[in-house]
Amino acid sequence: MALLESSSAGVTAAIVASLVMAVIGLLVAVWFWVRRMALRALEEAKKTARGTLYAADPMASYVARTDRGLKQAKGNAALVLSEQTLVCLRWVPRELTVLERNHVKGARLTNQFGSRWLPGKPRILVLDIERPGEKFSIGFMPREAPKWLEAIDAWRGKGGRKR
Repeated sequence: MALLESSSAGVTAAIVASLVMAVIGLLVAVWFWVRRMALRALEEAKKTARGTLYAADPMASYVARTDRGLKQAKGNAALVLSEQTLVCLRWVPRELTVLERNHVKGARLTNQFGSRWLPGKPRILVLDIERPGEKFSIGFMPREAPKWLEAIDAWRGKGGRKR
């Protein structure tokens, strides 16, 4: 009887170990997929940007645009600041937003934008945009929002600083 109990315990341990390894393998595969998506989006955004590159974040988030209402896709994006443009390329759905420097009329950090609210320090970077025929605000969450705000303020006023 003791032999049966020890072999059944061994089988159970083997099953648990197999399941743990399968979950770890799945997490590693997802991590590689996310990294590949981020790097592909970043490279594409860099190709779209015009001028010298000042800042880039492959793991930023697109929050919302005020002119699109409450129902809009939010999600991961690559964010690139160059000499002449700010480029945001969302991963899914694939959407490219290109903002010219002269169209950005203001920039600020906030805790709430659109339907998103975050406790703690302001982490949502909001840009006020005025283009011919349209006026809206757009929100992003770069990983280092205060540094991005500083870079965008410099970019708007003095042509930008390299990071």
